[in-house]
Amino acid sequence: MVQRTALALNVLYGARVAVGFLSYALMARSFGTAIAMDAFWVAVTPTLVAVNLMEAAGIGAAVNFYASLGSEPEARRRSELAGLLVASFAVCVMVAGAVWLLAPEVIELLAPGLPPEARTQAVPLLRLASVALAFGPTTLLCLGLLQGAGHFFSASLTMVLPSAVIVGGLLLVVSQVEQLAAFFLAGYVVAAGAAAARAWKVLGLGSEHPTFRRGGDFARQFVPLALGAVMVQAIWLRERSLASTLGPGAISALSYGLRVMTVLGGLAATGYEATVMTVVAAQHIQRDHVGARRHVRRALLLVAMLALLPGCLLVVAGEDIVNVLLRRGAFGPESAQLTAAAVLGYLGVYVYGSLGRVLLPATIGRRRAHTALAVSFVTLASYLLWAPALAQHLHTLGLALAAGLSFTVATLLYALDAARQ
Repeated sequence: MVQRTALALNVLYGARVAVGFLSYALMARSFGTAIAMDAFWVAVTPTLVAVNLMEAAGIGAAVNFYASLGSEPEARRRSELAGLLVASFAVCVMVAGAVWLLAPEVIELLAPGLPPEARTQAVPLLRLASVALAFGPTTLLCLGLLQGAGHFFSASLTMVLPSAVIVGGLLLVVSQVEQLAAFFLAGYVVAAGAAAARAWKVLGLGSEHPTFRRGGDFARQFVPLALGAVMVQAIWLRERSLASTLGPGAISALSYGLRVMTVLGGLAATGYEATVMTVVAAQHIQRDHVGARRHVRRALLLVAMLALLPGCLLVVAGEDIVNVLLRRGAFGPESAQLTAAAVLGYLGVYVYGSLGRVLLPATIGRRRAHTALAVSFVTLASYLLWAPALAQHLHTLGLALAAGLSFTVATLLYALDAARQ
């Protein structure tokens, strides 16, 4: 039953991916890898980092938090869940406000090599996009609680909304990056409203006053996972910084190339990411360690089989894939060449995006948050060690290769952890 659910979620993720990638393809057609698009990618980076952080840490911590409340009376369980969501939204609002106020400094920190005209354009774009920081992370937390309650499909369907709103905007009215940033914000506002409404209904939170007595249980899982996720996101922040010194188009090419790799990797494993974490978390509380290892091995084998063919295609026909998916409109031969180089370098990210989506949730489900933190530290340290040299010698390909090598190391370390008794 769990395997069938995972496969069905993969199908839903495929629909989400199709919409998400369509948004990237439409952006590529409209803006290519022009300097204005570099400004847009820098401006939305804080929101994307926060969303990725919550996807990596918040969902897992929320699943474990929901499982830990299983022995509590129903009323107290609901009040603690409501308290978690209220507190998280308040924190997100404060972070969004800080980024808005410090927009020029944030742009300078993220992309010190960005040309002055692009930096001037990026500041108002960042202030507009930063409002999404109040909504995106809380959306992921709602989805984690829904997954913990076994409502996988609600969570999966909600995550298509940010990309769907952008697609609608690009098809109807968007002709400038300022409009694109507005639809970026609107997508996260719509997703947050849908996720909160679904969580309130499914989890029965509307009739209880928020309480915060069990917040420490969530924090003990979330803090080390979040620190690890911050280290992973620091890789992409450092990549943007280094790419800003490589000339116009480098940031955009890396953004498009990374999207290609993470989409294809996720197609093979996203359904398993959700179910593995939930099943292993429940089995860990029940001390069914043999059952947990058996479930992880089966999921890993199936994901490896699903990921093999797309991985081979990326190796032998990466440039052709980029041309088919993106080359049209403003995305011309030079843009395609830069992006194809990034795709080749990101092969290790593809491995992590498929196999890692089983191995990391297995580690989180066993409440080994400090192990995830240690692996993230090694991943970041290795990237910082070889990224500058590879960027200097291989340009865009070198930066992507540095990330690919680091995430390959992470995959191997999580595999070793999963093999432990």
